[in-house]
Amino acid sequence: MCGIAGQFNRSGQAFSPAQKEFIFNALKRRGPEAKGEKSFALPAGQLELFHRRLSIIELSEEGQQPMQSASGRCWISFNGEIYNYQAIRTALSQEYVKLNTLSDTEVIMAAYEQWGLQTMLDKIDGMFAFALFDQKENKLFLVRDRLGKKPLYYSWTGQALFFSSDIRIVKAQLPQAQLDLASLDYYLTELSSPQPHTIWQEIKQVPPAQLLELELQSGAPQLSTYWRLKKKEPLDLNLNEALEQTENMLRKAIRKRLVSDVPIACFLSGGVDSGLITALMAEESSQRVPSFTIGFAEAIDMNEFAEAKALAQRYDCDHHEIVVEDQLFDQLEDLMDYFGEPFADASILPSSLVCQAVSKEYKVALSGDGGDELFGGYPDYGLAFRSSQFAKKYPQNQYLISQLDKLLNRLKGKKENMGAYYAYLQLPPEKRLFRQMGFWSKEALYAQKQAPKAQEHLQTIWSNFAGSGTAVDQLMRSSLHSRLLNDYLPKVDRASMYHSLEVRSPFLDIDLLNFAFNLPDELKFYQNQNKFLLKQLAKTKIDPQILNRPKKGFSIPIGDWLRGSAKNWGEELLQQLKKRPYFQAHYLDTLWENHQKASNNADALRIWTLLCFELWAEKHLD
Repeated sequence: MCGIAGQFNRSGQAFSPAQKEFIFNALKRRGPEAKGEKSFALPAGQLELFHRRLSIIELSEEGQQPMQSASGRCWISFNGEIYNYQAIRTALSQEYVKLNTLSDTEVIMAAYEQWGLQTMLDKIDGMFAFALFDQKENKLFLVRDRLGKKPLYYSWTGQALFFSSDIRIVKAQLPQAQLDLASLDYYLTELSSPQPHTIWQEIKQVPPAQLLELELQSGAPQLSTYWRLKKKEPLDLNLNEALEQTENMLRKAIRKRLVSDVPIACFLSGGVDSGLITALMAEESSQRVPSFTIGFAEAIDMNEFAEAKALAQRYDCDHHEIVVEDQLFDQLEDLMDYFGEPFADASILPSSLVCQAVSKEYKVALSGDGGDELFGGYPDYGLAFRSSQFAKKYPQNQYLISQLDKLLNRLKGKKENMGAYYAYLQLPPEKRLFRQMGFWSKEALYAQKQAPKAQEHLQTIWSNFAGSGTAVDQLMRSSLHSRLLNDYLPKVDRASMYHSLEVRSPFLDIDLLNFAFNLPDELKFYQNQNKFLLKQLAKTKIDPQILNRPKKGFSIPIGDWLRGSAKNWGEELLQQLKKRPYFQAHYLDTLWENHQKASNNADALRIWTLLCFELWAEKHLD
């Protein structure tokens, strides 16, 4: 895994030595092992490519970047992994294409020169963000992978194009950049920035599955889409066939991600997703699998050490337990700085700590991320499915039927009933995508009236997938571009890259994703169970009693911290936040005081979101 940066400037102005030093320092964690640069003084202007390397494939100096193609036509600065590069290399060799290295990076350029841009992108399978300069066509391409696993920020001033894996590098070229209040509104709702927008008005991200093309002589950047998740075409499978194909597809995805010139570890919790990855990885590996589990010392009853250890012993893993005591806050300020944008998903803290532990011995780890997104694991996915089934069964008189069922089930003590299904069906699309973690209504929070931009953004995402499948399918597809793209993928990328660790996610394999999104809803939610297929596999691969385990989860006690060990820290940040022009000071005080008096943590995440914004602002706004 690596970090990239660069510019094309029609004025002919090159980066100064001080600017180059800043670029290499900012990218160092992404690529601590080597650095390189290449400058082109072109008739159209100055083009510069920068690269920092974490060596995973082709460890020799022949893998250094920026890299020139064997023909001499192209140059590239590449971040990522192409899992099927060996198959593409074989296909190219059969067409007598010459290659100088064993690197997956060179394969990209050779495939581009031999087959063209679209065919090359159709063929490569991996996670990536790269800048490719075609000297023959006098064009620069910025390309991002299909799901947006790797970041790629850019800004076009009309005269210059700046780009990087790290938003701080782009921002450094734009000293007058303005805070994007629409992105701030989304952040306060969903804890992250709404891609392709960023926290800065002048900076964007190349969207997933898109490329930015710049004709250097006189053109302006043009975005185009090279891949789309197709409209749902339900597979004709019975339950046993679906289970068999799910295991085979997941096993194949893991096998792809075991291609490496360095050893690979695995994250392991006591849950279904990472447990399946670990189990299948062990079955596919000839060596013992190094597995890593993290938990809180002060909340042993909530940890999953015992379950993870049992699975590790079953598959003879080289198992490690990371016990978190009081160091969780140690990295928070640096993480907020490194992230470059406000980010308030608190699970980045344990994610960073487990990545830190793994990175002491390994450069690559597999994770269980994506299992919920593909196979229906989140509670709202199941609610959406059951609500749509209710609507099919009762196309009329839904309200009366739901109220009667609601009354009967209250008497029985059941939590979910047809009343919940009816209420869900009445929700506007943007509320279906809201995770109920940040602020929904912000009138009392803001110092000045602002439009509900978060709601507008979520509405747009939802409408982009209209007619793509069933109601639950639309929700799951939309979530790929909301919670996954904006929160979960950046969290994993930053937490791992902060420690120079590459994380690979087999569940986010494109072939597996295409398969999963064409599974009938009735199989994904068989017997009204969320993530039924993966749970059935887990009964075989992990524990026959796994469905009977009490739900634990790795929750972070933010609310308790803010009343206890982190109270003074929170109060100090809040006082600084009150000096900024965005929020009502009286509302902030009331929110804090209510939390201190409350017996629950209803406002804890909202307070945390505000505090994380202030942590970021102290580094990037002041």
